[in-house]
Amino acid sequence: MTQLFSNLPGRLLTILIGLTLPVPVSAQTPPVPVALSGHAAPTGGGNYSTFYTPQLNATGDVAFRADLSGGTSGGGIFAGQPGFLQTVVLRNTPAPVFGNFNLIGNFVLNDNGAVAFRIGLVGTSGGSAGIFLRMPSSTPTTVVLQGTSAGGGATYGVGDPKLNSVDKVAFETPLSGGSHSSGIFFGQGSPLTSIALANTLTPAGDTLTGFDPPTVNTPGLVAFQASLTGASTSGIFVRDTLNLGAPLITAALAGTAAPAGGNYSGTFSQPVLNDLGHIAFRASLTGGTSTTGIFAGAAGFPLATIALQGSAAPAGGNYTGFGTPRLNTAGQVAFAANLSGLATPRGIFVGTPGSGVSTIAVAGTTSPDGIGIYSTINTNIAFNAAGQVAFLSSLTGQGVTAASDNGLFAGAPGAVVKIVREGDVIDIDPGELIVNRTVSGILFQTGSGGEDGNAMGLNDSGQLAYRLTFTDGSSGIFTSFIAPVPEPSAILLGTGAAHLLAVGVRRCRARRRAKKRGHSRMAQS
Repeated sequence: MTQLFSNLPGRLLTILIGLTLPVPVSAQTPPVPVALSGHAAPTGGGNYSTFYTPQLNATGDVAFRADLSGGTSGGGIFAGQPGFLQTVVLRNTPAPVFGNFNLIGNFVLNDNGAVAFRIGLVGTSGGSAGIFLRMPSSTPTTVVLQGTSAGGGATYGVGDPKLNSVDKVAFETPLSGGSHSSGIFFGQGSPLTSIALANTLTPAGDTLTGFDPPTVNTPGLVAFQASLTGASTSGIFVRDTLNLGAPLITAALAGTAAPAGGNYSGTFSQPVLNDLGHIAFRASLTGGTSTTGIFAGAAGFPLATIALQGSAAPAGGNYTGFGTPRLNTAGQVAFAANLSGLATPRGIFVGTPGSGVSTIAVAGTTSPDGIGIYSTINTNIAFNAAGQVAFLSSLTGQGVTAASDNGLFAGAPGAVVKIVREGDVIDIDPGELIVNRTVSGILFQTGSGGEDGNAMGLNDSGQLAYRLTFTDGSSGIFTSFIAPVPEPSAILLGTGAAHLLAVGVRRCRARRRAKKRGHSRMAQS
C-alpha cells in the first residue's frame, strides 16, 4: 500500500492524508522477501542454501540462521532489514577469545538489534562451546565459555540464551565441580550474576534441585520453573536482579492452593513475563474439580484464573487441556486448548484476568480465505500487544488438496486473516519483474510479545516473519503485516473524494500491472 500511495497524484495524496482515520480491521499484505536461496549472503560467506526459523523484533529487523554453499563457512546467522542484512556470525571464522566458531545453536534477537547465540567452538584449548552477544555493526563478545570458572570451584556448561531489551542475557546451565550441579545466571559477560543455584533453599525451605530455561524481562526480572525436594516437588519463582539481596519471589508452589480451588500438583509450563512484572503459566491441579489450568497476574501477588480444564469455552464445548500460554504487555493471555463436547477438537483463545475469554479460531469453522475449514490447529502460537495471534493450521474441505492443506493465519478475535497458505503463488521478486513461486511449506517463530527474552515471530505492529519453501525446491525468508484497512462504514469521505481515490488507486494498479507484464515479456524474450 505504501508503494501504491507513492505513485498517487499529490492532490489525491493530500486528500487521503487529511481524512479522519477509520476504525481498523485486519487484512494482510503480500509476502516481502528478506532472503532467498541461491542468493549471496553478506560478507562473502557463500550463497544461502537452507533456512531455519526466522525471528523478528519491534522495529522490523529479521534474524535467521542459514546454511551456505559455495563458500568456506558452511553457515551463519544473519540479521537486519530487507536489503540491509548483516552477518551476525559465520562458522569457521575466529571466535573472540580463541579457536573458531563451529556448529550454531539457539539464538535470540532483541529490539535493539542485538543477537545472543550459543555456538560450538573448535581449535580451542578450553571449552568446546560458548554464549556470545553481537550488537549491530559490531563483533561478537563473549558472555560465557564452557569450562570457565563459575565460582566456588564449579565450571560452566552452556545452555540456551535468553536476551532482554537492554542486552542482558539469562541462561540455565549445568555446573561441574563445586557444590552446585546447575544454576541460572544473568549478565553480559564476566562476572555474571547468579540468579539461582541447585542445592540452595527456597523461602519455604525446600531445596532447589534443577531448572528449566528461564525467561527475563527488560527491568531484569528472571522467572523460571524449578524442581525441588522437601515439602514441594516444583515451583515457579522470580528473581529481581535489581534487588539480589531479597529472597526469591514464589509465584506458585506444588502442594499449595491454586486460585480456582484445589492445589498445584507439580507440573508447570515455562513461565512467560511482560515488562510490568506479570507472569503466566500452565499448571496441573489436584484436589479440585479441574486437573489443569492457566493462571496469570503480578508475580508475588495473588494470581487470577484464565481458564480451567472442564470449564466452558466461549465457542462451545469444554476445555480438556492447554498449550503453553503467551502473555502480552497489556496482561492478556493467549492459549490453544483442546475441547470436548464438540465435533471440533481444538481452538485458540485470548483472555484477560477478570474480563473473560474471546475466541480467535476453532477447528471445524471456515478459514478466513473461505477456501478451507480449520482442521488441526497448531498449539504453538505467537501473540502481540495488539491482542493479535498468529498460528498454523491444517485445512480440509471442498477444493483443498494435499498441496493446499496448511496455512498461516493471524489476527484478533473476529478479525483473523490468512497470511499465506500452501498452494499460493507469490511473486518473490521485490522489483518490477514477475518471478512466481508456488508455496509448499510454511514455518514461523512462536512466542509471546518480546518481553520475556524469548524469540518472537510477530511484533506489536502486526508484522510477521516466516520461512516459505516452494515446489521447485527453493526457499526464502519473508515478512508480512496484518495491516489495518478502513471499514466501509467508518470512511468519512465525500462522494467525489471517494470516487477520486478509487479511480487513482485503480489507475496506479493498472500501470503497475502493465509495467510488470512488459518486464516479464522482456525477461522471457
